[in-house]
This record gives sequence, structure tokens and C-alpha cells, in this order.
Amino acid sequence: MNRRTKYLLILAAVAFSISTVFAQEKVHKVFSGKEKVKIESVSGDVILVVGSGKDIIVDLEYDVSPKGAFEPEFVESGSTLKLKEDWNRSSSGRVTWNLTVPVNTEIEFNSASGDISITGLKSDVEVSTASGDLEISEVKGKIEMSTASGDIELDDVSGKVDFSTASGDIKGDNVAGEIDISTASGDIDLSDVNGEVEISTASGDIKLKNSSGEFELSCASGDIKLKKTVITGDSEFSTASGDIEVSLDKSSTYNLELSAASGDVVLDYNGNTIDGYFEFTAKKSNSRISAPFSFDREEEFERNGRTYLRKSFTKGGANPKIKLSTSSGKAELKK
Repeated sequence: MNRRTKYLLILAAVAFSISTVFAQEKVHKVFSGKEKVKIESVSGDVILVVGSGKDIIVDLEYDVSPKGAFEPEFVESGSTLKLKEDWNRSSSGRVTWNLTVPVNTEIEFNSASGDISITGLKSDVEVSTASGDLEISEVKGKIEMSTASGDIELDDVSGKVDFSTASGDIKGDNVAGEIDISTASGDIDLSDVNGEVEISTASGDIKLKNSSGEFELSCASGDIKLKKTVITGDSEFSTASGDIEVSLDKSSTYNLELSAASGDVVLDYNGNTIDGYFEFTAKKSNSRISAPFSFDREEEFERNGRTYLRKSFTKGGANPKIKLSTSSGKAELKK
């Protein structure tokens, strides 16, 4: 046997060994009369879409080594289907759950390190993962999603929406309803947001564009930037260490408060009519107050042993009340 033939035989043996260890296995099951699916995943990913039928279809694919280290569980209890992963020894590989469900199926997903993608549901969704990414699109209902160290991506989501991540970013388009979004260490970047909007981050930036609503936005360490914004209720924007820039798409008839402990505060009316009571506060020593109109009143006051300036003017009536404040930065109103 020559050297080339021996080499080819070795390669064939290795390939056979690998294919034996990582042979892909598939499971196909159909379930009827189920209203809820509970998924308990260790590291498996879930891809869920809506079908036209009334049955729940599960197509499971997995490549796991050694053979027998992974076993799927399918448990039916009344109107609930429970899918679970049983990992009984040290192993490696890939597991993917492909689910096709009716549009009103309720979903509950828990995972240690699995990703989940959901499209098309009109029902309640509850998702929690330690280190997986979450994608959700064309979903309407009560939606709660959290991840410790993963990203969340949204597209066309509405209802009562609650999203949080400890260390990850949240981004998306077309989010509407009662919205509560938070990150401990990550950025939030959304467009076309509409509703009652509460967003907070401990260490990260908040960016919104083409949005309308009643806003409560806060950062401990980060910037807040809003473009093409319509205010539909009294709103507050605050940051401890960062800048705030709010650009309006139309004049606000509601009270606004923008405050920064260490940063600039800018409110831009973008050529829209400026009416109401406007008040500006800034530290006297190293801050600046700027407005396109003369002030009716100016005063100094003491706070925590430091001297502050307060300037104000009224134009076209006493309401709405607009307040801009900063300890170290500028407070600026733009036409």
C-alpha cells in the first residue's frame, strides 16, 4: 500500500468516526388541542412560527456527542404541551426546536444558554434566558422577555411589553402599547415607538426616533437622544452622567422636564411654535443657559453649598410647563 492510499484511508476513517459521533437526528411530532407550550431548554435554540392549522408541529433536530447524552421530552398535560431537554452526561453538540403553532398559542420559554426567535403570534409570551439572544417580530399580546447576557431584537411588537437585559443591547422598530424596557449594561436603540414608554439603563445610551408617546426615560450613565418626537402626555427625561437631546416633530402641549446631573440638556422645537412657561436651571460657576427669547425673570439660589442660576420666560400662555436643568453643562432651547 503506497503512502497516498494509506492517507486517503485514514481520512475516510476519521470522516466516518466524526459522522458516527455527530450523526444528525430528527424528531417530528404533531399535537392537537393544545393552548400553551412550555419549553425548558438547557442550550437548545427555538425557532417558532405561526401556521394556518390548529395543531402544534414540533420538528426537532440535534447533533450531540456522545450518543445518548441528550434525550428530548414531550409531556402533555391537559391543554399544555411541555418540551424539555434531558442532558444526562457531559456532552457537546447542537439542538434546535422548530415549532409551528396556531396564532393564539401561549408561549413560556426558559433556557440557560439558548436563543429564541418568535414570529407572528397574537398571544401572551414569557421568555427568560441566562445567556441567549431573543428575537421577536409581528407579535401582539402581553410580552415579557429577559436575558442576563444576551441581546433583544424587536420588529412590529405591540401590547403590554416588558423587556430587560442585564448585559446586552435592545434594538428594534415598530413597538407600540404599554412599554417598559430596561438594561443594566447595554444600549437601547428603537424607532417608531408609540404609547406609554418607560425606558431605563444603568450604563448605556437610549436612542429613539420617529416616536410618539408619554415618556419616562432615565440613565445612570449614558446619553438620551430622541429625534422626530411627538409628545402625547407629560414626560420626563433624566440622566446622572450624560447628555439629553430631544428633537420635537410638533409642538408639545404637555409638561416636559429634562434634567442632567453632569451633562448638556437640549430641547429642539425644529421650527414648531414655542408656547408655554419655560424654566432653565444651571450651576452658576461652569454652566450655560441659552434660549432664543429674552427671559422674564432671573435669580440665583443656593443648593448644597453651590450657587445656581434660574431663568424663565412665558410665551403664549402659562402652559405647558417646560423645565430644563443641569448641574454641570448647558441648558438650551432651540427654535
